[in-house]
Amino acid sequence: MLQTSYARQTLWDTGKGSKIDVVTGLMWQYPFSLTNVNWSSAENMCSSLSLSGKSDWRLPNIKELMSVQTQIVATFGFWSSSAVPGFADRRRAMSYAGQPVNLLTTTLNNVVCVRDTSHAN
Repeated sequence: MLQTSYARQTLWDTGKGSKIDVVTGLMWQYPFSLTNVNWSSAENMCSSLSLSGKSDWRLPNIKELMSVQTQIVATFGFWSSSAVPGFADRRRAMSYAGQPVNLLTTTLNNVVCVRDTSHAN
């Protein structure tokens, strides 16, 4: 495996379309999908993804997404799985500026999928 070091965390390139965050144990889809889809489509893309021999992919929550924003998501906006309390039609996302924002689920945004490496699937 190839190692890529960053100031905050270390991601290992699996060479199979993903990177593993050795600090959190999360495996990230890489390269990520710059597709501009609504939230429902983003959720479906991740839940149906089969990558690196794994099929238990999901949208990251906002905390997970923000933990790697300087490493794999840089200057792109991405959906998270995190709901906005009190607003069924909104989800948390990471903005193009790397900040958490609340977006309508019909807004178009990019997708990066994640999985927990402790899962057997």
